[in-house]
Amino acid sequence: MYPDSRHRLPAPEETVLFPDIAIHAVAEPHLVPGTDTIARVPDLIVEVLSDATADRDMAPDGAKFLAYRLSGVGEYYYARPDGSDAAGWLLQGGAYVAAPRTTDGYFHSPLLGREIRVAPPGVREG
Repeated sequence: MYPDSRHRLPAPEETVLFPDIAIHAVAEPHLVPGTDTIARVPDLIVEVLSDATADRDMAPDGAKFLAYRLSGVGEYYYARPDGSDAAGWLLQGGAYVAAPRTTDGYFHSPLLGREIRVAPPGVREG
């Protein structure tokens, strides 16, 4: 785990973002020399929405949504802590397409090979 989770993205140029959850499919992501900023595009990102962040995180016009798409983040998911406003996006041919959703509200993550979802606090299954 790194002391902070800044990610320098290639597009828009020199964009630095703080994803809530970022997954890299490598053992050691590269750091910007002399910093704790990760210099590799995450393979999967999850943003937890709040009233203050929803506009910049959500599709289709949110700044983070656009930066993640332009930078090549393969999977992007977001939801409010109560599980509402949940959406998943998969990068295909440079554009995000909606991730298929099960009737139970899960999204299939190709990277993880599992179904994932943001569940309300205190909800546990099985």
